[in-house]
Amino acid sequence: MKAGSLGFPLFLCLPAACVYEGIMGRGVKLSSIGFYLVLALICVIAGFAVLVAFEAVYESVRLARAEGQILALVSAARDAARDRQFTLQPNEDLLAALWQRGDALAGQASPALVNDWGGRIAMTAAPPAAAWVETEVPVSACRQLALFFGHDAADIFLQKMQARPMQGEESWRGAYDAAAGAGPFDPAAAEAACGDQGRAALALLIKLR
Repeated sequence: MKAGSLGFPLFLCLPAACVYEGIMGRGVKLSSIGFYLVLALICVIAGFAVLVAFEAVYESVRLARAEGQILALVSAARDAARDRQFTLQPNEDLLAALWQRGDALAGQASPALVNDWGGRIAMTAAPPAAAWVETEVPVSACRQLALFFGHDAADIFLQKMQARPMQGEESWRGAYDAAAGAGPFDPAAAEAACGDQGRAALALLIKLR
């Protein structure tokens, strides 16, 4: 049997050779079966570590893309809001309005928009000059996005933040309210609002003008 037949990249199995040499250097004899058991175990551990590291990197990419999508939407809506003829009706679908104006985002093929977790992204008007941006993500991503936008609340003119776990009939939970005089953004409140498991919806009320 060859090491490559185990189904793992050979470079992940190189530590096994070091282990084998160390054992042999101490005068301990291993049978062929023993060697391949050690080899298989180390390959499995190394492969698992690589998968975990890859998933962490991929999750960071998805978070960065979701942040970029939301910020790009807000930027497009602010550009449109400079036009006084671009009126905001309560709960108006701003994604559709921007699409009709020809202000679609790069890569957006329709008025509908989704994030990298397959959750929808919605944007509705909140007159006189703000908009709710809502997206559905895993709870861990909800917490990370809440922290990202919460820490930049003043820079992006964030007025409110709410989150709602999507299991059962959960209601919206307040995570930040600039008008309530609650002080600086509280990360613990944002994490609690997202819930503990499954998926959650995160909503941001952002001033456009």
